[in-house]
Order: sequence, then C-alpha cells, then structure tokens
Amino acid sequence: SFRFYANEVVNVVEETAGRGVPVVAISDSTLSPLAKNARVLFAVPEHEYTFSRSLAAPMCLAQSLIVALASRL
Repeated sequence: SFRFYANEVVNVVEETAGRGVPVVAISDSTLSPLAKNARVLFAVPEHEYTFSRSLAAPMCLAQSLIVALASRL
C-alpha cells in the first residue's frame, strides 16, 4: 500500500496480524500504517507524488520475492 493508504488494505493487514499470521508488507515508508503490523516491511519510497505513479519498483520487488521463494521450494 502506498500514500493515501486504502482503508481496506490497512484493515486486512490489522486483522491478519491480529490472528497471528505473519505479514510481509510493501509500502512507501517505514511510517506507513502497515509497518506496525508487518513482520517484514519492504519500504519502496516514492519520490514524486503525481497523479499517475509507477508501480514498476514494487512489482519488480514482488516478482523477485516470489521467484526467490519458488527457487527455495
């Protein structure tokens, strides 16, 4: 989740963490509302807050995590 954090995402993370499920979060800042409930937080800062944002960096990170997990399995 990124700036103007969607309430739905924040609520799901809070509920999931409350059930004891580890949360891996990708957000724009360590001050994100997801950070307090994440077991692991990958902070991918955004340098510009424009109307259209590039999701290239967080998508590459997510794909890298999945490929690394698949490689280990």
